[in-house]
Formats: sequence, C-alpha cells, structure tokens
Amino acid sequence: MRKIGTTEIVVFLCLLASILLLGIASTAWLLAAMPLGDFRGVVLLAAALVLSYLWAFAMYRLCLRLWPLHEGSAAPGSRAEFAANLNILFYLLLFNSLIRTHVIPLPLMRLVYLAGIEHLQRRRLARSAVDDHRQQCHRRPRRRGVCACDRRRAAGIEARRDR
Repeated sequence: MRKIGTTEIVVFLCLLASILLLGIASTAWLLAAMPLGDFRGVVLLAAALVLSYLWAFAMYRLCLRLWPLHEGSAAPGSRAEFAANLNILFYLLLFNSLIRTHVIPLPLMRLVYLAGIEHLQRRRLARSAVDDHRQQCHRRPRRRGVCACDRRRAAGIEARRDR
C-alpha cells in the first residue's frame, strides 16, 4: 500500500472543515430559536453530531461523483489513486467509527449502509460488515435482499404462531 500524499490530506481536511462548518451552521439555523430548556447544550451537541454526519454522507457522495473509484490497481500519482486515497481517508476517519464499533443499533446501521458505504465498500477489495455477515452466517445467496438467517428466523416465528 502506498502512502497517502499531502494533496489528498489537504483536500480531505478542507472537506472535513466544510462538513463541520455545515453541521454547526445547520444546527444553529435549525435549533437556535427553540427553547430547549436545561438540556440545551446536550441537544445542540447531539444535533450538531448528527447533522455533521449527514453532511459527511452528502460530501462523500459528491466526492465520489467528482472522483469515482476504479477497480483494480491505480498508477502512482493518477486520478484513480487520488480517489482511492480520499475514499480511505473518509472511511478511516469518519465512517469506520460508525460501522465497526457497533454503537449504533442495527436498524440505524441499515440507513448508514444505504447512504452509500455498503455499495462502495463492495466495489473495493475490502469486504464490508455485510459481506462478513453473509459469509459467516449462511452460504446460500440472498433472495431479494433478504438474508437467509432472517428467512429462517421469520419461518420460526410463523411456526410458533401456528401452534
């Protein structure tokens, strides 16, 4: 693996600064006039965090429109290497904490994956948590996006209801 260059780091830090500014500005615009009571600081901090991550998803998708990921190896100094390094920075510094820590409940994780991370991680060689689950949990292919263990669980619930 090649080292991430200064250009990628500077672009990512500019994007990260704009994400944070947009998140804070959105929080101030949406919640500044609301009477939030004693928990005003907690509510504003939580809203700023959520809105910053929403802006991060939007900025990530915009970056992928400008610099799409390419399959295979990238030549040193190429646009494909720049896109891959920027993708790695987004993943490691912003999205890895959401995906791998299991702090967010599973129904909300589905929304995180739908925001684009799952689709793009599958395009890369690294497997996402969904791919790991598919390989560990069941060996059969998925039918219409439903996991085989979910089908077994649903069948067991239906069998118990019939009794």
